[in-house]
Amino acid sequence: MLNVPSPNPQRGWSYLGAESTARLKNPDHAHLTDEKEHFDVGPPDDTAYPNKWMEDEFPGFRQLSEHFYDLCQTLCLQIMAAMELGCGLTPGTLQDRCRPAASELRYNHYPRVSLGKLYDGLTRRGWPHTDFGLITLLFQDTQGGLQYEDRAKPGTFLPLMCESEDEVAVNISDTFQRWSNDSIPAGVHQVWLPPLADEHLAQKDHVLPERKSNVFFFKAHRNALVGALPDFVSETRPSRYENITALEFHKRMTDVLIRNALVVPNADS
Repeated sequence: MLNVPSPNPQRGWSYLGAESTARLKNPDHAHLTDEKEHFDVGPPDDTAYPNKWMEDEFPGFRQLSEHFYDLCQTLCLQIMAAMELGCGLTPGTLQDRCRPAASELRYNHYPRVSLGKLYDGLTRRGWPHTDFGLITLLFQDTQGGLQYEDRAKPGTFLPLMCESEDEVAVNISDTFQRWSNDSIPAGVHQVWLPPLADEHLAQKDHVLPERKSNVFFFKAHRNALVGALPDFVSETRPSRYENITALEFHKRMTDVLIRNALVVPNADS
């Protein structure tokens, strides 16, 4: 089943190289590609942007995904409750803006790739970028490669390894930065090289094994406004963001992210 990505909320399969995370930092970098493919799932009861399942090929996949989605959504709402407490906000200030659900679950697959392809300067498994929801839950395998930017040293990235596949990383995303009026900035991250022995680093024909991760992009409900919240605005710190809806912001960012929604290489329709 072929699902072509579009500026609307993504559903189903997006082909290898469909996204260019480099464009999120600089729209002129459309020539830089991501060496990954992914399958996206929205709210189980979404009628505006229905999910696209492959029930004949993968029996049980829908049931598993919907259950996992609900678990992640519940966890994120609990984190929002903790954020309300930590930021001194009235209970419900953040949580109420996240119902009904509009989050997205993504299954990432990074195929085997040679160092030579990554060293050519045009391809990475994921370029430095921020996500555009509220927070992101990331479940990764033990292959390595995920790196976060050191806030104290911009441009310096530190590896985030996991010892077991049941660990979860949580990072702040763009919408929370907007709500907090830049008080809580989004985390810049990338997927680059895993730990490698010195003798392999210079070998362009060395092949990295495939990598997999599951990502949950927790988002505000579609009609919620994503300008700065009043609690973070003052005379000395005026609002820095346009007060558009979460859906409009999502569409704008996805339109930047998708390299070309009309051309699908090496695929049969």
